[in-house]
Amino acid sequence: MPIPGATDSHHTAPPAALGDDGATYRVAVTADGSAPTGSRAARHSVYPPLDLRFKWADAPVTLEFVRLGNLIGGHTIGLLGVGGPLLTGEGICTPSPPVANCSWELVGHLLIPGFRTTYHTGLVGDFGPDWVTAIPPGALITSLDLEEGAGAFAASVLQTTQTGTFTSVLGSVSVDQLPATASAEGARGSVLTAVSFQGGLVTYVSYAWSEAQAVRYEAKVVATTVAGAGSAATDLAAQGYLITAFGAGNFGVNGVVLVGTRREGDSAPRAVQVLEVGANLSSPAGYAAIGYLYDRAARRWTMIFER
Repeated sequence: MPIPGATDSHHTAPPAALGDDGATYRVAVTADGSAPTGSRAARHSVYPPLDLRFKWADAPVTLEFVRLGNLIGGHTIGLLGVGGPLLTGEGICTPSPPVANCSWELVGHLLIPGFRTTYHTGLVGDFGPDWVTAIPPGALITSLDLEEGAGAFAASVLQTTQTGTFTSVLGSVSVDQLPATASAEGARGSVLTAVSFQGGLVTYVSYAWSEAQAVRYEAKVVATTVAGAGSAATDLAAQGYLITAFGAGNFGVNGVVLVGTRREGDSAPRAVQVLEVGANLSSPAGYAAIGYLYDRAARRWTMIFER
């Protein structure tokens, strides 16, 4: 069906709706009175809002990973695009305060329209319910690091212009209680998106999403060592879990925590890649960065990607 008035060298369509998914467009060109030459059909794909609780891992676009630099304590950095998780682990802060002694390395995926990531730092005592609820309803915390020794914290917040709002829960439980907590949150449609150690407990942030109110989730928590983080991520992916929260404290027996989440009954394996290097990191195209860990003793970085 010809589009009225669409006779210029370009055409801007009206805003797309989900019902437009699958529509096809063709262009017919006529020159010097000759018969029209028609193009092949171009399919118009319209995607539903992306569930940002899953770290962009189901995005319909090919992600290109970049290293963004460092976040210094006491500063805030904004990024137009989808930022990756904060680097966690030993070596983030020097042994004593002030907050400025902390430095978190940042990675992410740049220039994705409609998304903005902000990395915040501050005093650890300022992070609490008021700080979490002050985040706009179209945003959520995607990673968190509480550094008690330096009295500092850092968090990454992903905000979108797409439809839907997020409702948060902030809590603290023991490592042993975290599996039951994550499962209970999933049973009511909420997903853990950030965890960190503080005061011998695990502080967690969980979100429900207005666009998936009827969906229920299964969660699995693995507490391991820094050396076991890569294997734990691989095992979770093989069972269909996406790692939605990742945190590290001391590097003892339970010093690294991974929270895997999947839709109820969806056990299809996920694509995961684990990079363990002693220098700069890179990643395969199309994979979202979901976990980032540094072991100061071994001078080694571990990074986890899923697709």
